Amino acid sequence: MTHVTDKKLAPIINGMTTMKQLLTITFLLFTATICTNANGYLNLGACCYQDNCESHCAEMSEQQCNTFFGSTYFPNVTCATVACPPQDETFGACCYNEADLGMTCIETDMYTCDDVLGNFYGGMPCECAPECVDPELCEVLPSPNCVGPPQYTDPDYLAFGGGDIAVQTASPVIRAGSNQPNGTVLMIFDLTGPFTEDVPASLLRYSHPTWTGDQGNDLGSILGLALDNDGNIYVTTTKTWDGTDPVGFGGWGAVYKIDTNTALASVFATIPMINNESGLGSITYDCDHQQFFVSSFEDGLIYRLNMSGTILDTFDHIGTHGQQSGYAGPAVFGDRPWAVEVHGNRLYYSLWNENKSDTNTMSNEIWSVPLNAAYAPVANAEVLEITIQSPLGNDWTSPVSDIDFSDQGTMFTSERTQTSFTEIFAHGAFLKEYECTTSGWTLTSNNFHVGTANVGNGGNSAGGVDATSSRIWVSADNMHEHISGDMIYGIQGLHPTGGDPTTSVLIDYQAYYGVNDKGMLGDLVVSDGGSNGDQTGACCYLDTCDWICQTTTWTDCNTVYGGTFYLNTPCEEIDCPDLDFGSCCFYEGGTMYCAEIPLLNCNELNGIWHQGVPCNCDPCQISDPTGACCFLNVDSGYMICVEMTQVECENKPENSYAGDYTICDDEYCCKPIGACCVNGQCLLVSVEQCETASGLYYGDGAVCDTIECEYCPGDLDNDGDIDVADLLILIAAWGICP
Repeated sequence: MTHVTDKKLAPIINGMTTMKQLLTITFLLFTATICTNANGYLNLGACCYQDNCESHCAEMSEQQCNTFFGSTYFPNVTCATVACPPQDETFGACCYNEADLGMTCIETDMYTCDDVLGNFYGGMPCECAPECVDPELCEVLPSPNCVGPPQYTDPDYLAFGGGDIAVQTASPVIRAGSNQPNGTVLMIFDLTGPFTEDVPASLLRYSHPTWTGDQGNDLGSILGLALDNDGNIYVTTTKTWDGTDPVGFGGWGAVYKIDTNTALASVFATIPMINNESGLGSITYDCDHQQFFVSSFEDGLIYRLNMSGTILDTFDHIGTHGQQSGYAGPAVFGDRPWAVEVHGNRLYYSLWNENKSDTNTMSNEIWSVPLNAAYAPVANAEVLEITIQSPLGNDWTSPVSDIDFSDQGTMFTSERTQTSFTEIFAHGAFLKEYECTTSGWTLTSNNFHVGTANVGNGGNSAGGVDATSSRIWVSADNMHEHISGDMIYGIQGLHPTGGDPTTSVLIDYQAYYGVNDKGMLGDLVVSDGGSNGDQTGACCYLDTCDWICQTTTWTDCNTVYGGTFYLNTPCEEIDCPDLDFGSCCFYEGGTMYCAEIPLLNCNELNGIWHQGVPCNCDPCQISDPTGACCFLNVDSGYMICVEMTQVECENKPENSYAGDYTICDDEYCCKPIGACCVNGQCLLVSVEQCETASGLYYGDGAVCDTIECEYCPGDLDNDGDIDVADLLILIAAWGICP
């Protein structure tokens, strides 16, 4: 935009008779243009900086760029011409043990970090580096239970009693003699209760037709299981049942999402199968950070997914294989993660290092890795937490296929007896509880005897566990066969302090007791709404486009309001809406779109996030953009900056618009201006401009309306006298007028 001061220079240019006057006007035009171009006094350039622990580029001033940690500035260029390099890896976060403070993080160079025997994370601020905690120390944290019930309208499901539910996966192998001859790979159980211990539980079950049978089963062979807050079910493919597992419609790398309303499956994510299509391990829903982790048997990587199923990044245990290029798969012992679970700001995962027929010098293990500020695992920061021991003194152990944490902060692990990678067995897998002590995770004295086969050892875990406030639920084989002849295979619900089948809730997977289902049972997830769902708390829910909190039961909060429930918490302590819920307005291909995604994912799209506002409330209405506008305040006589639209700016006196989406700061807005008399003409310019033109400056904020400039045509140098100096100027300009 051209500054309006240029218009006041026009009559002076028309009357110029000397070279000095021409040079003076040229300078005034030049300086006025610099002061009032689209960027004001700012010299914009490309700034490479970190945001949410990821590299970004934005065009801004050098001072603005310097406010970002580890920023790199490229003046007078655009982001389109700059490939942002990694941050300077000689400077970063240093985690070291301070004598008085314990583990501490400082931002310094690698040499200083070496001097204090610290762990150095080049190019990272402390908030992006691993937590500076003693890796030998665990943390006691209650585990959130974020399982929401599905919202199916099928009468068979609506008949449930409104209490807790359990969901379990199973083998696609047909069991002859079952009252469900085609079997089902996914089942939902009504846990409303009440139940009598040590007898087959009488309860309702639900399975959608597309989950059933080797012909009608769309999902194929599945094992890993997770549920989100809204009741969507997520399952992963597997080849670990018997080697003849059928593949579902999404292929061996599929993570399926079963919709909470329709019960129909779709492909949520596709994990790369680069070698031999070995399938996947487990999946967990990290409700605190609104993301998923999936382990892959194919390449030994753990994949992090957002709520849309997009792969955000991968974690490589110890980084030894790099996706096993050229290897046939599955991932080798010692580099084959299976169970995954988030606890606090750490990802816990099991390593499958041996099984019944393939013993190894290395026992099965539990590891953990910290999450950074973007909630991603930190490379090369793994910590060994537990080495699995056999209670029977065997020279082999079963791999842990599921991990869960109780509301008391203890860790439960459920093992699965594998004869080989493609063959499951039984009676050699255990449910164990570990507590956090000064020595790390330590096996508790509580005994959790699963099943009755091999009486006394309780080693009949089938690989799934979920710890709720009322029970510890575990996938179980042979819970009654040796006692009363009724073959109960499915779910065993033990007391939180331990027990055996005689003190447990016993649920048969198919409600058929004439045949055993050994080798059929898979992962397990249970909701925890407070026993029968009648305990009260705050319910935060969306009513049209307004967030409301009211005290109600868990059942009503989920089934009536579809909200988020906070047990035993008053509404006064709840800040609706959920901090993790919101809609993102972003441009793609010149069109504005709206998506309900977490803030982190919205930032990746360079979108504008509206916390707690769903897309149907139309948060993406397009309005005229605003920017920094510098203009003359006629009341004070000073230049000020206000953010407004360009049209509004152009209606202001002596205006200069910096551009859409710019903001005001002291660097942008022009220096103070005032009335300046030059050759009988009054100009609004800065004091420096006035002095360069040999003018008479009347002070900041002075306006020309109150100034009467005196003009002496013969005083060419404007010093108040007509003398030889003026004559010399005239002689120097003597000649033909250009």
